[in-house]
Amino acid sequence: MSDIPPPAGIKAVAHDDTVCLQAAKRLRSDHPRWVIIWVARTRLYHAYPLFRARRGVNVTAAEPADLVTQMNDVEQANPSSRRRSRHPS
Repeated sequence: MSDIPPPAGIKAVAHDDTVCLQAAKRLRSDHPRWVIIWVARTRLYHAYPLFRARRGVNVTAAEPADLVTQMNDVEQANPSSRRRSRHPS
């Protein structure tokens, strides 16, 4: 099997797939409003918002911390991503 280089602008990082899968599971638990996956072939984490966001919005990173930073940026840029109170004040 040939190695596929990461997309331009994303550095390749050596990963243990088991560790990365566990990290993705932990990220999913910590960020339930996102679909988060580890793609071993590309060696990248991918996250897709479950809240209303601009079409095609997703984030990709080689490291979990970088993914979380990007996810936070998306949430801050999308007012609809904030949880709304069920009871008006």
